[in-house]
Amino acid sequence: MRNRGVALHPDADVALQMAVAMVNGYKGHPCLQPEPLRFTQQALIDSLAMAPTPVGNSWMRISLSALAGLARWAHSTGQPLTREHLLCEETRYRYIEWAGPAKGWTETSKNVTWVRLELIGDFLLGATPRELRKPTITEEAPVTPLSDADQADLWVWAKTLSVKKRVKRMTAFLALGLGCGLTGGELTRVKRDDVVIDEDGAVHVTVTSPKSTRTVTCLSHWERRLADIVLAVEPGHILTAPWRTEPGLHSSNESVRRAMAKNPPVLMNSTRLRNTWLCWHLANGTPLKELMEASDMKEANHLHNLLQMLPPTEPERTARLLRANPYRPPMTITIPETDMSVTVHFNDEDQV
Repeated sequence: MRNRGVALHPDADVALQMAVAMVNGYKGHPCLQPEPLRFTQQALIDSLAMAPTPVGNSWMRISLSALAGLARWAHSTGQPLTREHLLCEETRYRYIEWAGPAKGWTETSKNVTWVRLELIGDFLLGATPRELRKPTITEEAPVTPLSDADQADLWVWAKTLSVKKRVKRMTAFLALGLGCGLTGGELTRVKRDDVVIDEDGAVHVTVTSPKSTRTVTCLSHWERRLADIVLAVEPGHILTAPWRTEPGLHSSNESVRRAMAKNPPVLMNSTRLRNTWLCWHLANGTPLKELMEASDMKEANHLHNLLQMLPPTEPERTARLLRANPYRPPMTITIPETDMSVTVHFNDEDQV
């Protein structure tokens, strides 16, 4: 760690010359065959255009190790040693999944290798620079609630991601965030054993923190998706990372950044998902006491800030609520095997 970020030379041009000499002298351990060695050297030399300035020893060694391992694996399995094939997302993913168990990599090693290959691959294949499209968890992070259309678009986008791990992570992230309103830290800790599914389909999630334990019941329009995700995860494993039994080194927002670089329909993070869940309950009349207990909220200040984001009130609904008469919106029923439908209205006595 003491050498991380240390440049090969204070002068950027001299450091670049030293980096090229380092690449030209690289042989691999054990020594690479000529074809994968040539691929590694040429790819890294071309990647120096996006390396830190002045380039450092640590950056060079991580890049050489990642590219050489990828090229060695591809050559041994008879794959074409072209940049379009080796540096595409699908091939990188297969390599990480193979190398992890085969080499006994830790999660940190897998993450470092994945990020470096992704960075080099995006640059050499001409992808949009990550700085122009990644969402940031800063003051500009999206906090306004998502519309119904935004939620549907995000779900379709998450289900169609090319990397299976990202599909599992993002679908669970959306279902728990929009269905149960969990915070970013809670999203990374919920395990299969923390979820109970009733016979009628209701999904109850037990959330444990150092100070308290609470149970949150998922919204009905998200419970089926969440139930499918839960049933596909082995006992003891985390819902947002079913390949793990313990939370990873990165926060949920940090993990989502990589997926969010894949051109989502709208920007989002755990805060925006939670706000969407809170606004739904506020708009549909969930009592504040129950809502604050379910969200583990000690003060109502945040809820006050969300009031301006709610849709305009309807005079008829407001009048019914002020009379302590629960409002029931009109219900549309479609008659099976026909093109006919019936709209049912309720009066003040809750009669049709």
